[in-house]
Amino acid sequence: MLHAAYAWLPVGFGLLAWAQLGGVAASAGIHALAVGATAGLIIGMMTRTARGHTARPLRADRADVACYALVLGAALVRVF
Repeated sequence: MLHAAYAWLPVGFGLLAWAQLGGVAASAGIHALAVGATAGLIIGMMTRTARGHTARPLRADRADVACYALVLGAALVRVF
């Protein structure tokens, strides 16, 4: 999840640059950075930290993967 969230950083900055040229709305880049990168990193670190501090294995279960997919899907919907 952390790698997927980091992947939103160049996408967001690219969209912001493209918005300066008039290609897209600036909100697309802001949503990519806010929802894709920030929310993705937050949920990824929350689940990793919670599992580490409770001595559970550092492997995402089905519920975690579903949450990750929903956050990444929300980022796609917000950008497009």
